[in-house]
Amino acid sequence: MKTVNGKITGVFNGNPAKGSSFETVNGTIDVAFQPGLNADVRLSSMHGDVFTDFDVQALASPVSVERSENGQRFRLDRNHKVRIGGGGIEHSFKTLNGTIKIRKSSGGK
Repeated sequence: MKTVNGKITGVFNGNPAKGSSFETVNGTIDVAFQPGLNADVRLSSMHGDVFTDFDVQALASPVSVERSENGQRFRLDRNHKVRIGGGGIEHSFKTLNGTIKIRKSSGGK
């Protein structure tokens, strides 16, 4: 799901069997999954915060190294990954100027 200047809101009645992607330039992303979610989550926010009430484990971000006359230059991936539960299906959340909220749904199953 993508938008430019708007909020993205979603509630999953059951945890998805396939990956999902949410992207906005200027807006909040607020998505609720069912408790018991097992996922790897890719997060990117240039000027915003990320909140979740799931327990997460940070995953290593790729780093590339280039040698030059000035020494070594490291390039860090702007995406950050966390694991929820046992990990697995990848979900992607990206915003430039907005907050990302990944919540446990209080309804559904």
